[in-house]
Amino acid sequence: MDFPAWAKIVTYFLSIALVGYVLIAVDWTKIIRTTHKSFGIVLYIIVSLALGYGLGSLVVEIVSLAIQ
Repeated sequence: MDFPAWAKIVTYFLSIALVGYVLIAVDWTKIIRTTHKSFGIVLYIIVSLALGYGLGSLVVEIVSLAIQ
């Protein structure tokens, strides 16, 4: 039995939101200068999307293996 498509989408959205919430705690001023605020926002979005997709893929694979 395969993991349903709607469940994958929900899992990815929840994991991206969770990672985005966790990344709020990062002090981005140590990474980006305060004058480059737009670059910092773009970096925050890209990092949260990448890490959230990775976390979502991990969760989907673990659940798919558990279902089998």
